[in-house]
Amino acid sequence: MITTIMRTRFFLLQLAVLATWPLFAQPTMPFTSTNYQAVVRNANGDPLPYQTVGIKFLISWGLAVAYEETQTVTTDGQGVLTTRIGEGEYTGIGAFGSFEDIQWFGAAMFGLGVEMDITGGTNYVPVGGADLKCVPFAALSRQAMMLADSTWVVISSPWQSEQVVYTRPPYRVGIGTSLPANKLDVAGGAVVGEGFAGTAAAPANGLLVEGSVGIGTTNTEGFSLLCNGSAAKPGGGSWSTASDQRLKRDIAPLQGSLDLLLRLRGVSYVYKDPASIHELGGTRIGFIAQEVEPVLPDWVEEVDGYKRLTIRGFEALAVEALRELDEENRVLRAELEALRMQQADLLQRLERVEALLTPSADR
Repeated sequence: MITTIMRTRFFLLQLAVLATWPLFAQPTMPFTSTNYQAVVRNANGDPLPYQTVGIKFLISWGLAVAYEETQTVTTDGQGVLTTRIGEGEYTGIGAFGSFEDIQWFGAAMFGLGVEMDITGGTNYVPVGGADLKCVPFAALSRQAMMLADSTWVVISSPWQSEQVVYTRPPYRVGIGTSLPANKLDVAGGAVVGEGFAGTAAAPANGLLVEGSVGIGTTNTEGFSLLCNGSAAKPGGGSWSTASDQRLKRDIAPLQGSLDLLLRLRGVSYVYKDPASIHELGGTRIGFIAQEVEPVLPDWVEEVDGYKRLTIRGFEALAVEALRELDEENRVLRAELEALRMQQADLLQRLERVEALLTPSADR
């Protein structure tokens, strides 16, 4: 902040004036005013509490007057006069009709002059002045004027550790396109993340994200992707996984897949508070994580103290379970065929026995 202290003697009074000039522009509105404080003291250095003071502010613009206004302000209990330059009554003197209209980039030097009437009238007497050698928002105003109406604003303030680039709500931003149809259109690839920025190349018209992505939620709960709602995958199918044999080792056939699956118990259930965990309401069908964990521990993980289920390799288990069932069916079919052949042989033998036992008269 730029601080200017001005002292002058007027009759038996000594005025100590403290002017504070902000280093930033308002992020959501034009630069219409700025803070001003002064401590009004008497000749003994004592503050003058609850004193009504007439005050005139004059902003010089090179050798000319840029803007002039008057105000009537009352000091507080400590003799502090607090107001905002730009919210007073325009005197009609100056190149600009309002504080907001001042073109801060239009001159090499600005100055602030202050005149006061400590009786609260209009008999103003100069009490001090200072050159504004560094107008903090000059660069901002220059850029805003180039864009006619502050479409882009660069904000730098004491409570922000970094500068912020702001655009007004009615506008759309196009990167790589001059005809954006949305709030933000990017023609090309984009990268998000401190570790990716400047080092990773985004795919053509694609997006690389270093951290987590949340869709319809403000908390990804530790997941790389959390979608609070429905999601579609054209053509169906599961998520792709690396399956090339050249990428794998320790390959071994599955054993006991059918028995493994039969140890699981399918249930129906209703979530107690589905909205709080981003789940669907109503009756659901599935498993209980605590029951699955002893059978297939790789399917169960814990997030925020609660167990979650991620089914992995179910297709392979189902295929091998079907293979085991098919093998059992083959054995049963072979046994059944053998029994049928035994039955046919026994029937033939029975017929021959019956033929031998039948009397000749009946033949």
